[in-house]
Amino acid sequence: MSNTFDELKDPIGGFKANMFRKTVCPETDALVVFIPKGQEPSPEVKKVLDEAGPQRWFPKERGNIVKCPHVVDTFDEGLFKIEKGGWDHEHCEACGATIDVGKSCWEAETDDEFFLICEGCYQKLKTRDRP
Repeated sequence: MSNTFDELKDPIGGFKANMFRKTVCPETDALVVFIPKGQEPSPEVKKVLDEAGPQRWFPKERGNIVKCPHVVDTFDEGLFKIEKGGWDHEHCEACGATIDVGKSCWEAETDDEFFLICEGCYQKLKTRDRP
């Protein structure tokens, strides 16, 4: 993305560079479900999607294919299919850039959330932190 670090809504504004640790974006299986056009997810599907966190919706002619990372323990195998390696990238929390599987990135953890940023935003955060 072409946004500069200063133009962002800055969801990591309370973080310092030393709060992040370098990591590699892992490959994760995806849970995949089809939601027909004009319908909301059923309560069972909504529960899994909410628990899994991030979702990606892919519009199709008759509805949407929805993917989420396979991080939940329990799901209806009649509703969801597992796609091996189907969660194949993440997005930088600061600029939205794609972070592909196997690429370096930076992760910080709070009591209830993880924040993942790309290498470029980490370097900008380091520069911002300098006295």
